[in-house]
Amino acid sequence: MSVGITGDNEDLGAIFDNTTRSPSVSLSFNVPLFDWGEKRPGYRHRKATMQTQQITLSEQKKQIIIDIRQAYRNLQNQVYRST
Repeated sequence: MSVGITGDNEDLGAIFDNTTRSPSVSLSFNVPLFDWGEKRPGYRHRKATMQTQQITLSEQKKQIIIDIRQAYRNLQNQVYRST
């Protein structure tokens, strides 16, 4: 975004001595229509990383369930042995 005053004079040193009374405001956007495949390798890497993390999460959930079942069986064995 830019805000400015327009000056018009043939002498470069006096360009803003006699400015116009209407300041101008402009707003511009730069939106690429094509990336020509530049971001594709990064996208594939991020997607593979995300899939790996999802698999790791799934395996961790399974391991937690196994650990809880093992702890429960150990408690049952302790109770059985103490009676």
